[in-house]
Amino acid sequence: ELYNSTTNVVALEGLYLSDTATNLTAWAFPPGASLGPTQFLIVFCDGQPLQTSNTEYHTSFRLPVASGAVLLSQTNPPLPGVLLNPTNRLPVLDYVNYAGLHSDKSYGSYPDGQPFDRLEFFYITPGGTNDGRSGPLPVFLNEWAASNLGPFSDPADGDFDDWFELFNPTTNTVELAGYYLTDTLANKFKYLITTNGPHTIGPLGFLLVWADNETGQNTAAGVPRPDLHVNFQLAKAGEALGLFAADGTQIDAITFTNAQDNISSGRYPDGSANGSPGFYAMSNTTPRLPNQLAQVVNTPPVLDGIGGKAVFLGQTLNFTATASDVDLPAQILGFTLDVGAPPGAGINLNSGGFNWTPTAVGTFPIIVRVTDNGAPTASDSETITVTVLAGPDFRHSARNGNDFELIWGTHPGKRYAVESKDDLNAPLWTPLETNTATGTTLSYTNTTGVPQRFFQLRVVE
Repeated sequence: ELYNSTTNVVALEGLYLSDTATNLTAWAFPPGASLGPTQFLIVFCDGQPLQTSNTEYHTSFRLPVASGAVLLSQTNPPLPGVLLNPTNRLPVLDYVNYAGLHSDKSYGSYPDGQPFDRLEFFYITPGGTNDGRSGPLPVFLNEWAASNLGPFSDPADGDFDDWFELFNPTTNTVELAGYYLTDTLANKFKYLITTNGPHTIGPLGFLLVWADNETGQNTAAGVPRPDLHVNFQLAKAGEALGLFAADGTQIDAITFTNAQDNISSGRYPDGSANGSPGFYAMSNTTPRLPNQLAQVVNTPPVLDGIGGKAVFLGQTLNFTATASDVDLPAQILGFTLDVGAPPGAGINLNSGGFNWTPTAVGTFPIIVRVTDNGAPTASDSETITVTVLAGPDFRHSARNGNDFELIWGTHPGKRYAVESKDDLNAPLWTPLETNTATGTTLSYTNTTGVPQRFFQLRVVE
């Protein structure tokens, strides 16, 4: 891609492109070719010059894969300060040497027209402004130890240094060269990862980083060591760790406080998000390996108290069972009813929602159980007694002058409403009194002077 950084039209006739300095005139721009002010021009280096038209240019050479060069030259008298090629005296206006360029990536100037420092681009923008943003990097700060007293030591010198681990959760090798590590999030560019030391992580792999302030240990006799060494150490009292791209984009960052001796912290499972399940203390440190929580005996879940229930025949009993479990990582809890539950009674495995519409009066024991998915599984249960009551009915009535007394049987804790109407054809019942029973009976006295009155007894939901 050519870019005209000026506000004038630039004539391209008389200019050449080449992939080698030994033949600067490999391909010439056609007569009349030009480039408008602040415009971009794409040239296809595909070895198919016959496809060139007035609007699309194709060179007679192809650019090599991964590493090579492209040069722009002219036959006109050189511009002031432009050096002449000693072989054919053609002034080279600009050139790019690229090496190790990855597939589907481009290489060039950032910002546009900047001739001194060029870089590989993740976001390719042919014919448009170059995009210098770093590409996404799926790498996590996975485990860290800020108080390593042994026995795990740095193989470079045998010291018990601070360390942390990077994890690649993908099935592709990731490239870290050009990214930065830091223990101060306000200083994103504290340590630059280069190709002079470990700078790739294989699929589902780990890279161990020694926070020992001994970067000279990244190589031994000029050969990179397997682990990376950075120019900072970790504070036991707490600080931060960060992985940043060259443009300052945060790839991952964590903070920690009050590190314990010989206990690392990290993600479980590997590469999981912060929070839930989040970061865990790990007495079984596993640098360069998948994280493991300390082996513990599975603790049974605890079913919250439910208590006895009472329901009238014809009503539906609903409640939600709840439970808790202290095991980490968090386990999955399931709710069930033991064998012997009455027909039609059921409970939702996941939510604990219970539902039953009785079909007979009586007392029914039901065992509600919660079970975790630990190894081996553990459970807790409660036997609840559900009392199914017959529908409410008046047990006694008596008239004393204009007073009419009603007495009915009750169940403690249930609310009852007495309503009346003087004409059964009337659309609504008139509320008279609503009470909550504390014993086995309730009564109500109604004063009436009418020749007839009808009464209704209702259980309030």
